[in-house]
Amino acid sequence: MKSLDFASELANIVKKETKLKVKVQSLVEARVHPDTGLKNVQIIALYFHCVLNKENIKEKSGGGLARLSWVKPFDIFKYFTSSVSDEVIKFLSVFSKS
Repeated sequence: MKSLDFASELANIVKKETKLKVKVQSLVEARVHPDTGLKNVQIIALYFHCVLNKENIKEKSGGGLARLSWVKPFDIFKYFTSSVSDEVIKFLSVFSKS
């Protein structure tokens, strides 16, 4: 990261890795990640709500990813390799009802 402007940095990383532009809506959760496996290291996990810019609708994703998939909100748990915070689950439940 080049700055502490996390929203801007995240948008830039998503653009670089996927070739898609997103707008960061809000920070959903920040927590000390419990599954680091390191004794003297704390990793702060930041979970952001982002939306895809409308101009991307016809764009093909790419960048540094081998594969990019859109999944239903609760299907993401199939892809997480660690625990998920309660706040993220609450946030996703809103989308699964719509």
